[in-house]
Amino acid sequence: MLEFRPITFAAMACAFTIASTPAAAGCWSAVDSGTSGAAVEICLDRNCERAFLDLECANAGGTILEYSNGWRIEHTFSGTSETTTITLNGRLVGAGELQRLSCRNLDDESGCRFPSAGPAPLAGNPLDLIEGYFKAALEIDATHIQISLLEAGLYSGVIDGIWGRGTRGAFADALDWANSRGMSYDLSSDEGFYRFVADIRAALYDIDSGLGQTPNGSEYFLVTASRRTSQDAVQVANGLEKRLAQIGFPNRVSVLRATNGWIAVTAGMYSQQGCGEKAALLKSYNLIPQDAYCAEYARFDPFNWVN
Repeated sequence: MLEFRPITFAAMACAFTIASTPAAAGCWSAVDSGTSGAAVEICLDRNCERAFLDLECANAGGTILEYSNGWRIEHTFSGTSETTTITLNGRLVGAGELQRLSCRNLDDESGCRFPSAGPAPLAGNPLDLIEGYFKAALEIDATHIQISLLEAGLYSGVIDGIWGRGTRGAFADALDWANSRGMSYDLSSDEGFYRFVADIRAALYDIDSGLGQTPNGSEYFLVTASRRTSQDAVQVANGLEKRLAQIGFPNRVSVLRATNGWIAVTAGMYSQQGCGEKAALLKSYNLIPQDAYCAEYARFDPFNWVN
């Protein structure tokens, strides 16, 4: 049985009555017709149940739909206003629950009529599961998740609590990193998801990772190569990006033009101390040349980045 906190979703009250008996005008019911209605799969927080549309009533005042597993949707119309009330076994469902609700049609009759309910997530797809957990999180939790990804060096976008290409890409990198190391994680619950975020952040935490988001001119770039043409520099950068990603430092490589006209390939932007530490670390792995060096932000044109 699906359980949740009862929260009133309908904000506007208006008088409306439709008889829910089989004989009511404008109504169809499975009991009256002797046939099953549209088959659907309704999921709340990824707890899914197969159900059938049992009752559908409609007139000028609105519509009522009832499903065999206790879900009921009631739309009422009054002038230009519309009120939607959704209940499960008589208990009101709030807007927060509705955002975590999905419905999938199991036949051609289109029985899914829940407002804003998207298709059920693909079972077993980790990124789809992560997207569901992220979107279901409170706004403050979602921003904290993005901050954790930022501190792990996986995310460089705006901390807005919104699921987008950057957040999805960061989690894709996190999964790739975890899978490449045989890291075990459990995405079958909210608790497992938040543990995964915490573990990734702890494993890849870098005090300098946020610098790429808000440079103030005092940072240092770790310069690994200089080239005369942007084409040569980008080729070098692509190879470096792959090597760094393999040890847990994705999205660090930039190609930018130095004030002397050369095109530089850099392995991240750091504080002065952080740059020295990263240079020593990456040299120890033989990922960057031994003559790689840290250069002040002022030696580059921030408005003339190649990529």
